[in-house]
Amino acid sequence: MAKLRRLLVICVICLIGVDASCTYGSRTYKEGERVPSKDVCLICTCSNGKIVCDRMYCLMCVGYTPPGQCCPICGSIAE
Repeated sequence: MAKLRRLLVICVICLIGVDASCTYGSRTYKEGERVPSKDVCLICTCSNGKIVCDRMYCLMCVGYTPPGQCCPICGSIAE
């Protein structure tokens, strides 16, 4: 029972997070806060003290992709 109690205390400490902030460049981001990325197709957030990025998925279609955007506008023609 003591081992289970110790595990529960450790899990609660993990959930609370001692310092769940992330630093990118010269700025500090809070847990869950979005972190900028140079790649417009990546969505990055601060998670458990680390910057985690997920690739944005686009619909499979033909269309114009505006500058600074990740996905094309389906059915559009380049301007």
